[in-house]
Amino acid sequence: MGCELAASLLLALNSPVNEQDLQGQTPLHLAALAGHVKIVRCLLVKGADRELKVPLKQNSLGRTALTVAHDRKHESLYSILQPPGCLAECSLRPPLRPYKRAYCIMTAYLFLMLIGTILNVFLGLKGTSHTDLSQWVQWTYLLSSLLSVLFFAISSLKDPGYVQKSNAPLTELYAQAKLEDVCPDCMSLRPPRARHCQCCSRCVRKFDHHCPWLSNCIGAGNHGWFYFFLVFTEAALAVSIYMNLSICLNGVAGSLIPLELFSLRILAAVLFSSSAFFAVPLNFLLFVQTQNICLNRTTNERFARQPASFKPVSSFADSMSSAQLVDRSNPFLNCYRMCCDVGDGVEAQTGRYAYLPARP
Repeated sequence: MGCELAASLLLALNSPVNEQDLQGQTPLHLAALAGHVKIVRCLLVKGADRELKVPLKQNSLGRTALTVAHDRKHESLYSILQPPGCLAECSLRPPLRPYKRAYCIMTAYLFLMLIGTILNVFLGLKGTSHTDLSQWVQWTYLLSSLLSVLFFAISSLKDPGYVQKSNAPLTELYAQAKLEDVCPDCMSLRPPRARHCQCCSRCVRKFDHHCPWLSNCIGAGNHGWFYFFLVFTEAALAVSIYMNLSICLNGVAGSLIPLELFSLRILAAVLFSSSAFFAVPLNFLLFVQTQNICLNRTTNERFARQPASFKPVSSFADSMSSAQLVDRSNPFLNCYRMCCDVGDGVEAQTGRYAYLPARP
């Protein structure tokens, strides 16, 4: 009941997740009984039914997996076995259910960006303003907004660096590499710094995170585009804050919006508040991503228990598993590697240092 690798392999081979044994218990009941968090997560992602109960005629009357966890006092399973909430359904939190690509967050972003741009254009960019906003500030906002939407579309549609599936059977893959380097779901060998994304159900090279706004993973193929999306979105919000604050303090004349000055100031205050509200978390995200890029490090590695670091290895084959050598000595080279899909900075020691190709 406690071998995660064996459970992952069985699930990858499409073993029935809701099959009941002679006592009426499903794999989810048994995992909850053992208190194994990772196996419970895997089962839920593969479609295990949270509400399935042990038949009433058995000893454990009508017990769901959550009831079993409560009886065993496995507190770490309480929140996991609860039905997905609103944040999970909107992909703002891992839903722990079979993934369905959600476009609600993406649609909300595009809608807010469109409305905000139109209101800012008609409120401040046209007409004569008492704030004496310079021409370059006005064009900076419009250009930043357009570039933000452009990089948003590229980041969302571009391949993040999916690892190609192998034609070899799993037995051969397990014979070639260590168990942790084989992804049974993708039927492939995971290259260094790659990780399986539960949302996309694919392994991604230099996996950073799964972005609900883009409904796409961020990895080797689109990390640079994602960073420029953050930069220009931040620029558009900063200019919007400046323009609307100026309008709130000084007013505006000649606006294309047919409202009185008092109403225009209220509208500017709403736009100012909205821009400031979104700018706060975006500043934090941009700061983290800037650090990651300069240090040749992903968000996944940043918060991992054992991030990739300089470690001695004995052979090239060892570098495909836990002994990864990440060269972070040159910040300019780090930025180049992270923003451009030219290699992941992982090296193997085979008598000398040699760069490992970005793709397997």
